[in-house]
Amino acid sequence: MPLQILVVDDERLVEEMIKSRFRKEIRAGEISFHFALNGQLALDILDAHPDIGILLYGVIVTSLSCPSAGRGDKDVSSTLEKVVV
Repeated sequence: MPLQILVVDDERLVEEMIKSRFRKEIRAGEISFHFALNGQLALDILDAHPDIGILLYGVIVTSLSCPSAGRGDKDVSSTLEKVVV
């Protein structure tokens, strides 16, 4: 199974840059990226894809003011490697 990464940034250009940089790894099935433009979408994606292992997010991301934010009793911080970009 490929490494699952969620990228959260309000700049649409970030998605294009990441897909361009990792195109070989994506094509080879080594990495799979998910993208969200805001924190609420990120939380929805995390709920739908519990196999995501890395969360990359911009310093200023709406609705995701705290990287340990979660829904209900789910603690996102204990299950993800988080990187602020």
